[in-house]
Amino acid sequence: INDGLNSTFGNTWYVVFGSALAMLISAVVNSYTNAWIGKAHDKGTYGSFALRSFISTAIGQWVDNFVFSAVVSHVFFGWNWTQVIICSTTSMFIELAFEAIFSPVGFKVSKTWEAEGIGEDYLSCIQSAV
Repeated sequence: INDGLNSTFGNTWYVVFGSALAMLISAVVNSYTNAWIGKAHDKGTYGSFALRSFISTAIGQWVDNFVFSAVVSHVFFGWNWTQVIICSTTSMFIELAFEAIFSPVGFKVSKTWEAEGIGEDYLSCIQSAV
């Protein structure tokens, strides 16, 4: 049992590598997808926010789960590709459900902050840097 625990928890560099790689790739995919949809459909309403954030999250989270599962579970644990795809898709739906539950609150808070001018200095600093 100790050898099994040591090999699982003591040699986890591949989990960190797989997680970092998945996070990096999915962050780029999610950000570009969100920006692309936002340019085409953003009307400042919750509906347009939900469209862009739900679609970009679904795609980004699927990519995140797929890269992690492919690198860690497939390569190091011997999962087959069916397991990788099912795990990636199932996890994406769970993460998307939580976004759908919590995003109305986040949208309302951000609109309140926008109306009160909270964060304007930061946003203008960022926009002037670009």
